[in-house]
Amino acid sequence: MNKKIVCSWSGGKDSCFALYKMKQNGWIPYKLFTMFKEDGERSRSHALPISVLSEQAKSMNIELEKENATWDNYEKIFIKKLINYKKEGIENIVFGDIDLEQHKEWEKMVCKKANLNAHLPLWKLNRKSLPIDFIKSGFKATIIAVKDSILDKSFLGKELNEQLINKLIDNNIDPSAEGGEFHTIVTDGPLFNYKIKLDFKEIVSFSGYSFLKTN
Repeated sequence: MNKKIVCSWSGGKDSCFALYKMKQNGWIPYKLFTMFKEDGERSRSHALPISVLSEQAKSMNIELEKENATWDNYEKIFIKKLINYKKEGIENIVFGDIDLEQHKEWEKMVCKKANLNAHLPLWKLNRKSLPIDFIKSGFKATIIAVKDSILDKSFLGKELNEQLINKLIDNNIDPSAEGGEFHTIVTDGPLFNYKIKLDFKEIVSFSGYSFLKTN
């Protein structure tokens, strides 16, 4: 059985923890795959530049690949990339979703079209305990985006730790942010050979989110 696996990579805690769990179970990280905006400057999900994502990949010694897309052709380009992985002999893709059924169904659908298997090792894990397990496993992550209707900009740049997680829970905010309440970037942990240094720039706001730009 081919144990190589490609990770649908956002740079955040969930895709990272999903890849980690797969590796713990004997799978071999082969490549990271990230979708970017059509101009190729920043990632679709977390608005991260290629320089930051490439540094993560370098620290993990895993090749990073990206594709640029609009929302209109996102699915078509994603499937085309998966088909290319199939041609490379890859049979398995890992995703970091926790319990959003529509996300799971989409991931299974695109993988089926490429004749690949979709793995979701975080599926149905407890939203409150999952980020604590992530931290206790030795990972470090920083909040780099917040949904303006839920969190204020003061959370930007804060390290995700147990104190912050408990604060979110006390305020009835999902600490796993499965609904997009905030986004993180992982800077260190057992998958990494060295810590990622972030250079924070300005705060920019669009589409209902505030992002802490990093270079």
